[in-house]
Amino acid sequence: MTGAICAFVSFVVSSLMLPYIIQLASKYDLFDSTGGRKIHSGKIPRLGGIGIALGWTAGLLATLFVSALLNPGAVSFPPRFLIIIGAGLIFHGIGLVDDIHTLRAYKKFIIQCIVALVVALAGFRFDSIHLPFMADPIRIGWFAVPLTVFWIVGVANAFNLIDGLDGLAGGIGLIIAGVWTLIFFKVGSYLSSYFALALAGAILGFLLYNVPPALVFMGDSGSLFLGFLISILPLLSMVESGQGNGDSASLLSAIALCSVPIVDTLAAILRRFKRKVPLFTPDRKHVHHILLDLGMSNRRILAILYSSTASLGSIVLIADYLGSTGAIVLKTIGILGFVLIYRRIGKAGESLPKPSDVSE
Repeated sequence: MTGAICAFVSFVVSSLMLPYIIQLASKYDLFDSTGGRKIHSGKIPRLGGIGIALGWTAGLLATLFVSALLNPGAVSFPPRFLIIIGAGLIFHGIGLVDDIHTLRAYKKFIIQCIVALVVALAGFRFDSIHLPFMADPIRIGWFAVPLTVFWIVGVANAFNLIDGLDGLAGGIGLIIAGVWTLIFFKVGSYLSSYFALALAGAILGFLLYNVPPALVFMGDSGSLFLGFLISILPLLSMVESGQGNGDSASLLSAIALCSVPIVDTLAAILRRFKRKVPLFTPDRKHVHHILLDLGMSNRRILAILYSSTASLGSIVLIADYLGSTGAIVLKTIGILGFVLIYRRIGKAGESLPKPSDVSE
C-alpha cells in the first residue's frame, strides 16, 4: 500500500505541476532551440525536468511520512540517504541553470564529478567484483571510488545524450525504475523501492506531456536528474540492508538495464575520437537520429528502444534466479546482444548521406 501511495503522489504532483511549468517557460521564452541536430519544429518548453524533480521529491517525502505514521519502525531511513536526495537535486539544479543560462560543458562536468565523489565517499559505491566460478567476491579497495564516480557521471550524461526524441529518455527511465522496483521488493529493500517508485510515478506524469507530439521537453534539468537517480538505484539496496556497498553483480545488472543510453554514448565518444573533435561536440548520429533518417516514425523508434530495454530487464530478472556464474553469463549475453543490434543499426546508418557538423 505504501508503495502505491509513493507512485500515486509522485504521478499526481508531476502531472499537475507540468501545465504551470509549461506556462512559466512560455512566459519567459524558455524554449528548446531548433535546427542542427534538433529534430522538432516549433517552440517547445524545456523545463519539464522541474515536474519530474517535484514529483519525485513529493512522492518520496509523503511516503516516508505515511510509513512513519501508520507503521513506525517498518522502514528505517539511514541518514546518509539524505545525501542521495541532496545530490539528485544538485544534478537537477545543474541542468536547470544550463536550461536557463547555458553552462559550459566542462563546468557541468566538474560539478557532477564533485557531487558523485561525495556520494561515493558516503558509502554508495561498487566495492567488489564477482567473477564466474568464484563463490566470494573480490574487494577492489580504493578503486571503488573512481569507478563509482565514473559510473554516476557517465550514466547521467548518457541519459542527457539519449534525450533527443519525444518520450525516449523518460520511457527508458520508467522501464528501468520499474525493473529495480521489482528487484527491491523481491529482496525486501522497501526504502530503495520507494526511491524507484517515486521516480517511476514522476516520469509517468511527465510522459503525459512528452509522448509524441511533445508539449514539453525535460531539458537538462530532467535528463541529468533522471540519469543520476538511475545510476544510484543499484547501490541503494546494499546500503539499506547494512550488508555493505554495491558489487559487480548489481553493476552488471545496471549496465544491462542502461544498455541503450550507455552503448549510444560510447559510440558517440568513439566517433568524436575518430573525427578528432572535442568530446562534448554534438552530432546527429545517435541511434534515434539514424532510425529517423532510415524513415522510421517516432512511435516505431520508441517501440524498438523500449522493447530492447524491457527485454534486457527481463534478462536481469530471470538471471536473479540463477547462480552467480549463470547470472553473469546471461546478463553479459544480453548486453552483447544489444551491442550487435546497435552495430547493425549503425551499419545501416553508414549508407546514409553524412550530415554536416552541428553545434549546440
